[in-house]
Amino acid sequence: MPRAKTPRRRTTAGRSVRKTGKSLPRWDLGGLYAGPADPKIAADLAWIADQSKELEARFGGRVAALSGDELGAAIAAYDAIADRRERLFAFAQLRHAADLADADAGRQIHTLTERLTEAARHTLFLTLELNRMDELALAQALEAPAARRYAPWVRQVRAFR
Repeated sequence: MPRAKTPRRRTTAGRSVRKTGKSLPRWDLGGLYAGPADPKIAADLAWIADQSKELEARFGGRVAALSGDELGAAIAAYDAIADRRERLFAFAQLRHAADLADADAGRQIHTLTERLTEAARHTLFLTLELNRMDELALAQALEAPAARRYAPWVRQVRAFR
């Protein structure tokens, strides 16, 4: 016996979807930022840009020569930058995914992508230099308490070199 077809309706993006009477889930992004105009977004972007440049100035070009404690400090700084970068990008992506027709959300994700990519060019050296490090020297550096906790991440970074 054929099933009755559920009526279709048009979404704001122009695609048709089946009417089910159920609304789509809505994400509460308040745990990330209060909204698209939250001043913390601009503050986090500025912090990421500043810290990325500082990381490069402090450790760029000399990762292989760092002591274990210095390597741990470099990775910890990189981790803090990456954490804030991912928080910003998650907010923008989820906001955009919630309403693909929202031009403002699209602009925000585009702007954040540009700004975060610019900052990332100042942190890229760390993974590149870790990949070039001698295996024995890296193993010795990772024995230091400050670096040891990052050993699984370092192994992951070096997995496909």
